[in-house]
Amino acid sequence: MMAICSRCSTSFLSISGRFCPSCGQAILDDDRCRNAGVSAPPIPWEQVRDIGFIPAVVRTTADTLLKPTVFFQALARSRDNGMALLYGLMAGSIGNLFGFLWYNHLFANLFSGLGDEAGGLFSPESLLYSPIAAMAGLVAAALYFQLLFILTRTKRKSMGSTFRILCYSQSSAILQIIPLFGIIAAACWGVWIMIIGFREIHGITIRRSMLLVLLPLLAVAILCAGMVIVLAIAGLLTSGFLKEIPALYR
Repeated sequence: MMAICSRCSTSFLSISGRFCPSCGQAILDDDRCRNAGVSAPPIPWEQVRDIGFIPAVVRTTADTLLKPTVFFQALARSRDNGMALLYGLMAGSIGNLFGFLWYNHLFANLFSGLGDEAGGLFSPESLLYSPIAAMAGLVAAALYFQLLFILTRTKRKSMGSTFRILCYSQSSAILQIIPLFGIIAAACWGVWIMIIGFREIHGITIRRSMLLVLLPLLAVAILCAGMVIVLAIAGLLTSGFLKEIPALYR
């Protein structure tokens, strides 16, 4: 049976391997189905009525975390923003729940000296409005990246495609089940899933995808570091510490 590469559209015999001989792209079973005139199967979460809620959640989460390339190749044929949003809110809420539990049972005393502001981030009330904040954040992030694609003249598809990538990238929030380092692992793995999603859905190179995702984060980090340095210098000037330095060498 003939297969068609979803990236470079090269046709070749499916018995020749699981990868395109032209560009090295992994070839899915649905690439063979497409060439045979059979519709490609949807992603597990979109089959929730057929396979059940728990299997759909487990399989979708496992696919996004462990096989993001294959998952986003299948997602490229989806147009269901509602199901993507529902999954993103659910995964993000589960992660926030674990973050709340770890904070209150393990780290509450550690951060108690930071005052009410720190405690408010992990309060029970924050769990109630976190889905609303997450939904607003996903929409804002989709608008941001779509605008970034336009400004950098990057090949792109619809904003809905970007929105679905961001929603399913929320699967990494489940890593917050790990105490202490879970939130770091969730953030890093979520960024990697996003990079793979942009590459597969929008059809750009992995290098360009990394630049689009990581450069803004680096710019924010540099900006924050600069603000900290400026505030530190301002604090030293107002405290009079710098004026006392010459006296130390007399």
